[in-house]
Amino acid sequence: MEELFDFTNYREHPTQKSYQVFHFSRADQAGFFENLLIEHKIEYERYDDSKDKGMVYYFAIKKINFKEVEPLNNMTIGQYRSKFIPNAALRWVIIAFGTIALTFALIGYIKSR
Repeated sequence: MEELFDFTNYREHPTQKSYQVFHFSRADQAGFFENLLIEHKIEYERYDDSKDKGMVYYFAIKKINFKEVEPLNNMTIGQYRSKFIPNAALRWVIIAFGTIALTFALIGYIKSR
């Protein structure tokens, strides 16, 4: 049974159960991931598929290599992810607000004892 919420970019191969399939929707991510696979001498098969929403890049990798490939996948995703809060000033405002709220909560807890 598939998970209701699955935030990973890999699945078990639909027909070859000994393979894991990683997928990317951006060419730069796919290229970066492929270079990491080549650098670490991991065998893979690549398939590029054009979908309604654009290209999808698939990489089939043997499951025995999964523990070695998973960190490479995480590096690829981390390399191209955008910041959760892109505006630096807004990030600092949120950090300051959180720090002040936590300080008031601690002061309130200490005074109520």
